[in-house]
Amino acid sequence: MLVKNSTMIKSVNVSYGGANNVSMKVLTKGTGKFILRKFIIKKDGYTPFHNHDWEHEVYVLSGNGLLKTMKGNKKLKGGDVVFIKPREWHQFLNKSRKDFEFLCIIPGEK
Repeated sequence: MLVKNSTMIKSVNVSYGGANNVSMKVLTKGTGKFILRKFIIKKDGYTPFHNHDWEHEVYVLSGNGLLKTMKGNKKLKGGDVVFIKPREWHQFLNKSRKDFEFLCIIPGEK
């Protein structure tokens, strides 16, 4: 069992794929089947437009963001839930002044 306050977990800057103004904390990893991460996207920041072989789930904590997909953009706000299928192109963007924060669960065994 793991119990830890997230303020004790180091945040790392995300720079892969041309990401901008993005930081991430790996909240849980362990040896389980899932990894829980927290992303913070600052003003004018974004993740890369990418896809991968695994699904993931997202829960928006706060702020307003945009989810870019091949089928168009979707506005996101606190309380929204997103399911991204394997190989589905996606990108998260923050066009607001406040931080855009979300949790993301991915498989631990890829």
